[in-house]
Amino acid sequence: MSTDSPRDGLHDTIIIMYETLFNDPAPSELLKPLKKRKILNLDMVLETVNQGILDIFKVEHAKRKALKEEVQHLRAEMIRKNKLINELKTKVRKLKHQCQCQICYTIPSGWRTLLCGHWYCPECLPPIGATCGTCRQVITGVIKSY
Repeated sequence: MSTDSPRDGLHDTIIIMYETLFNDPAPSELLKPLKKRKILNLDMVLETVNQGILDIFKVEHAKRKALKEEVQHLRAEMIRKNKLINELKTKVRKLKHQCQCQICYTIPSGWRTLLCGHWYCPECLPPIGATCGTCRQVITGVIKSY
């Protein structure tokens, strides 16, 4: 049995014809000129690429929209927190003012409260027998406060 028999050549031809059925374009496309077939293939490739670009654009647009909404939410939260901070600063300022000595405006660690209800730091406390600097009542006693 020789390898170059006509039967083996026929077998190879049949295999080649069979493979071309799946690799080559459809017979209707074979009738079209080669340039037209390439243009059609190029159009399909361009359409696929354009669709891919459009899909990427849509995804990026959705991400950007979500980020804009998040930024808007964070700005609103920041404005709300800034208002709260300003309110707290005002309260602290008022409390500091209430805790200041009415004469020297310091905030001492200990207070001296007069029987009339007014209070002073130990350094500014008027002596017993003198008058209160706020209401002008005679000082008859002092209560030590902490």
